[in-house]
Amino acid sequence: MIRLSFVGDIFPANMLYRNDKGLATQFLSHRGTVWEKPLKEMFKGDDFVIGNLESPISHDEAASSREIFLGCADFLRFLREAGFNVLNIANNHILEHGINGFSKTIQAIRDHEIIPFGYEDRGTSNVVILEKEGMRIGLAGFNGVHDIQEPNTYAVLNKNNIDEALGGMQGCDFRMISLHWGHEYLTYPSNEQVSFARSLIDAGADVIIGHHAHRIQPVERYKNGVIFYNLGNFMFDSAWSEFIMLGMVAKLTFIKGKPVQYSSEPVYRNRENLFVPYSQKKFDRLLKQASGKIGNAVNYAREVKKIRSLSRARMLMHNLREVPKMSPRARKLFLSRFSGKLKKGLSK
Repeated sequence: MIRLSFVGDIFPANMLYRNDKGLATQFLSHRGTVWEKPLKEMFKGDDFVIGNLESPISHDEAASSREIFLGCADFLRFLREAGFNVLNIANNHILEHGINGFSKTIQAIRDHEIIPFGYEDRGTSNVVILEKEGMRIGLAGFNGVHDIQEPNTYAVLNKNNIDEALGGMQGCDFRMISLHWGHEYLTYPSNEQVSFARSLIDAGADVIIGHHAHRIQPVERYKNGVIFYNLGNFMFDSAWSEFIMLGMVAKLTFIKGKPVQYSSEPVYRNRENLFVPYSQKKFDRLLKQASGKIGNAVNYAREVKKIRSLSRARMLMHNLREVPKMSPRARKLFLSRFSGKLKKGLSK
């Protein structure tokens, strides 16, 4: 038997305007000691803990505190001690510091005895094989959100590439595919996502894990497989909404010859970035409300535009309220960006 947890977006960096209080700055102040106990409890008994690492990593701690979209290497030490041993790097922010930053991030992950996956390897994702007591789980990751593109970096999400990866998992007892995909802030997948995920189960995958939306989305059993459409945030430098701070932990149990067993648990950080309990009943209700739209999404493109505009407006209002608390440098960055937004419009 193999027990495994998979979590959503991990962003150990500072966002714009938050150089003085973002996740990178907070981590450097306490080195993860305030997060260690709840995470170890969360992953107790797991053989593997996997997450989506969504920022580059640097050994230059001063740069991590000063720059945006840049975590420090010691954060990987913290993740490893908390139980993480595998990290996906196929996502839309991993190239924020260029190809050099991308290569250094992969090396830093390896230096901390964590396995990276989701990087391009002979036209598809590198395939990782997780093994225990003679059981083998194949794992590959793909990115479908192309804000920054460079050849031979992250594995690109398309059916041919995924078929190649599944073919590289011959001899595995189970096959998992991780997808960075979809639209931000939506609480349910598009009909196209549903069809695509189910087609991957039909092609031989046992588990599909989605991330990128920054909101939790439904989970469904399809045939003998399971699809987690979006896990939401795990640790992300954003605190403008309760639901942005709420994520999902996919709990998976693999027993040879049987369908994958699964459950989903809430993970929640408050505005001080401390892990605190969240009502399982409320969490389940949110998932149930969204589950009715699986494969039944109506006017999805219009909904994407509406939710994106509303979410960005709420984010902006939150940041405006934070202006008095910002450092002079962060305030200058924010006001410069805000004036640009006024010219372009919130939807740009």
